[in-house]
Amino acid sequence: TPEEIVVLSYRNPCVSVYSYSHQLIREMIPLGENCQLKLPARFVLDTFSNIILTDFESHCVCVYSDRGEFLHKFGKEGDLKGDFIQPRGITICPQGRIIVASDNPNHPIQI
Repeated sequence: TPEEIVVLSYRNPCVSVYSYSHQLIREMIPLGENCQLKLPARFVLDTFSNIILTDFESHCVCVYSDRGEFLHKFGKEGDLKGDFIQPRGITICPQGRIIVASDNPNHPIQI
């Protein structure tokens, strides 16, 4: 929500949500049957407050609800369209599309 600050921990994969007065509201360890975070790199929140994370080591993007429930993932290691190599950057364009930057030499920016 607009009254919350979301923080991603890289070393110990978890997402912490704080109030503006710096009080911990909740802490989530986003683990999913199909997407266990190894080395999360960046995250973005969509218009539904879902947490969308790039995972540098798993070579994928994982989507979790604002409560930390696994929703789905996309991408895998590779150099074809839709594949990632160590995805790092992520953003959402005004049309709601997810844009991911990775070290994939053939497709470094994917929408």
